[in-house]
Amino acid sequence: MDSYIYLDQNTLSDLRERKLSESEDEGLRKIKKLFYKDGIRLIYSETHLQEIAQIPKEQYRQEHIELLSELRGAYITPITTELSVKDPSLVWLDFLNNENDNEISGINNVVTAFDKFNRKFSGLPIEESFEELNSQLKHAITEMLKSAEQELDNIAPSELGGAEAKKAAQAQIAEQLEAASKMSAIDLEGQQELGPKPLRDLEKLKALQLENLPEELVINKIDDLFASENNNFNWSDYFDATVHNQIARCYSLMNWAGYYADDFTSTKKKKDRFRASNNDLMHVRNAAGATLLISKDINFLKKAKACYVHLGVNTEVVNANDLVNYL
Repeated sequence: MDSYIYLDQNTLSDLRERKLSESEDEGLRKIKKLFYKDGIRLIYSETHLQEIAQIPKEQYRQEHIELLSELRGAYITPITTELSVKDPSLVWLDFLNNENDNEISGINNVVTAFDKFNRKFSGLPIEESFEELNSQLKHAITEMLKSAEQELDNIAPSELGGAEAKKAAQAQIAEQLEAASKMSAIDLEGQQELGPKPLRDLEKLKALQLENLPEELVINKIDDLFASENNNFNWSDYFDATVHNQIARCYSLMNWAGYYADDFTSTKKKKDRFRASNNDLMHVRNAAGATLLISKDINFLKKAKACYVHLGVNTEVVNANDLVNYL
């Protein structure tokens, strides 16, 4: 049976030939050679492609795509999570086309508006009030749905399985437009301080000494504390029981509680740590089901392992520096 190995973006990037020549890291070169062996398959996700798209220099973007092709990378198809062995250069073109479609349809505007809300909630300096952000999000969602409604009107019923199917789709969009019109802003303007600091300052949380606990106990301890402080709060109202969404919940909770947390509230010039942190979360979600998740980032590895152990995910978490010896 094949072993499916998922690398975080930094480790993948370090396997480019130019980077290997610059670093002279024999351990990384041995890791790269592993992917030429039968029975070992590199897998990559949309999150890798999004991070590659953020690279300013076209030459470096192409180096990443060429590396994925060289290593016969298999793509984790979004939504279905099925593996595609389509050449990564073609997957990349599909991704770019889809990004263009998302821009035209208004999906990107919704993502941007929601991202600003999350940043403000996390304590980052966003000038707009929650009321203003809600208006922006409501407008973006409405425009996206209207665009979808117009596109649907131009599609022949036969392409959708008949007139009844088209009517059902139109009714669904109408319901969503109605729901969007009733969106109201969350009232947090009275909060003295947003972001993770108030949580991390709790004496009960400090007493847990989370980083000294075995990984399998960390999330349970945070959950117990959270429940005792917010007994009317129900996680199921926001996260369903699927493994991928529970990973998102657990990873975020550990970050906020300060368990090997990354600096997602940092506003250092030219470094979007909030986006980088979210990408890390997505890598942990995407790697669930792989044989191994590989990284050199200790904080990332600690949170990934705690997530997988808590949720019973069989993916093993290994430091890239130890990978060759591990295998």
